[in-house]
Amino acid sequence: LILFMATQINKKNLRQEILKRRQVLSADDIAHASQKIAAHFCRSSFFIDYQKFASYLPIKGEADPHPIMQALWQQQKQCYLPLLHPEQSNQLVFQRYLPQEALHLNKLQIPEPSFAPHKIISPNEIEIVITPLVCQGF
Repeated sequence: LILFMATQINKKNLRQEILKRRQVLSADDIAHASQKIAAHFCRSSFFIDYQKFASYLPIKGEADPHPIMQALWQQQKQCYLPLLHPEQSNQLVFQRYLPQEALHLNKLQIPEPSFAPHKIISPNEIEIVITPLVCQGF
């Protein structure tokens, strides 16, 4: 029990330290890291073998998945973004997103597409989810 509690505290401290480091990254640092992540991802079998990708958009200095999304569109792959369902409280759905579509801020101040029920995908149909993680370095 003591070991478990110490591990939890260390994880919490590590997460806080990494978030602090991320806050001092410049826009150029984030853009450069985002391009490196995209280049690596686009060489992976995940990118090559699958068609339906869901992605979260960056907040608070997270790496930007837009370079990956651009590559997906160039390869005629499908990209989906999360949005809060406007009629069902606290329900997150994924909706197909195209580069020319405008985004607006939801009630949590997170960008999302305008709700279009015919573009919603079942979570079971999504093949790959691109999501930010707190990690050290890029």
